Amino acid sequence: MKKLFYLFFTVLLLAGFVSCSDDDDNSIKFYVAESYNAEGTPNLVLAESLSANIGSGRDIYIKGGNGTYTVTSDNDNIAVVEPYAEVSNTFFISTKKELGSTTIRVKDGNNIQASITISVNRYKIQYSVAEAYTYIELKEGITLDENIKKEIEDEIAERVIPVGNALTLTYDKPGSGDLSITKSGTSVYTGTFIETKNEEKSWFNIDAKYNNNEFHYLVTRLENLIKKSTGPVYLDLVEDMTDVYKEKYPDANLTKVYAVMNVLYTYNPQ
Repeated sequence: MKKLFYLFFTVLLLAGFVSCSDDDDNSIKFYVAESYNAEGTPNLVLAESLSANIGSGRDIYIKGGNGTYTVTSDNDNIAVVEPYAEVSNTFFISTKKELGSTTIRVKDGNNIQASITISVNRYKIQYSVAEAYTYIELKEGITLDENIKKEIEDEIAERVIPVGNALTLTYDKPGSGDLSITKSGTSVYTGTFIETKNEEKSWFNIDAKYNNNEFHYLVTRLENLIKKSTGPVYLDLVEDMTDVYKEKYPDANLTKVYAVMNVLYTYNPQ
């Protein structure tokens, strides 16, 4: 009789464990892509919390519940959630104009609920200057007066960020923030910047203010502008000074004058 009782009790315990396991399996969980395979499908890992840079975002994948989800953000100024129309149970969290954290909430068709916190952080981009020079192009068959050439080169040498210095952009708003010019880690200048997409050249512009001046950099690769290979491909900060020097030297037949800084690019999350 005791054996039957213990057997019955064990069956009840096992049934309880299975039931709890089923409940756990049915709970709503959040996943992120740790990597992607050759076909482009994500390799998912369970996420307890999320983080993203301001002005960007990240994908989340939701499993559990009945598969029909309503997803909202507690603070739309920090992050907004949008579903992918072509991929079920996949959502994009778009970070907006404020730093901080907010809660992403999910509710399924059976009112099962879950939440996860996302923190939205500032980040830094650093451009370390490896080379700085002047690029001049003339109308075909024209030779530039050496005195004018030297004057242009000397003036641009005063304008570019010197070799060995670094331009660091700290993004605390989408596409804008504070900048610093540093040498050997020591601040030389501080200022502000605004970044905008350059649709024509498929790169982007940086409008910078420091040292009581304004600078307008195109972040690009120089051979994209001069239409020929210049050797190894590097990232460049290019300031187009053509109009300035066409006005200053109207008879010199200048077609392009660029202040060029060849830079090493570094991304630093905060």
